[in-house]
Amino acid sequence: MSRLPLRVGFIGLGSQGAPMARRIIAAGHETTLWARRPATLIPFADSGAKMVSSPAELAMTGDLVCLCVVDDADVEQVVTGPDGVLAGLRRGGVIAVHSTVHPETCRRLETSARTCGVSLVDAPVSGGGRAADQGSLVVMAGGDPQVFAYCRPVFTTYGEPVVHLGPTGSGQLAKILTTCCSRPTWGSPRTCSGWGPPSVSTEPR
Repeated sequence: MSRLPLRVGFIGLGSQGAPMARRIIAAGHETTLWARRPATLIPFADSGAKMVSSPAELAMTGDLVCLCVVDDADVEQVVTGPDGVLAGLRRGGVIAVHSTVHPETCRRLETSARTCGVSLVDAPVSGGGRAADQGSLVVMAGGDPQVFAYCRPVFTTYGEPVVHLGPTGSGQLAKILTTCCSRPTWGSPRTCSGWGPPSVSTEPR
């Protein structure tokens, strides 16, 4: 896979996603943005990023589409909806799910993506908006190692460390276990050994 700067689409410009997108732009990757609310795009008017009217149109312009939306339902809608990413992304393209969602959601979407000739990695992030702004988010990734290596130059624009943990869903599992075991109300062995808390929202919209 090419090591040249990638054409990146980014969806989910909340308190964490917006600085991630800015760092991608600053690193020289051709970047396209979409948001449900047009007002969300106003701060990017002079950024050099392209704005489009749907996830499918965004996907048509890119090699890699990064998602940092609120929850499982949002991720599924953005990826598989009638105007979703899979409706526009070329064969050989990649979707990176930065949202914190159920590992099975990512496995199911990876299967759907594969039928379209598209790869998907789960790559939830930890650290919040300040870490995103500083390029020090923790990026926990699951998926094909070669696809991860392809995405890594983009992930390192906002993440340090950036780690590959195993097959699809591994990043989500690591993020959820890290989160639940760090909270007293979730931190019992019973909770941390199974599916305890609901999806953890990463991006207010």
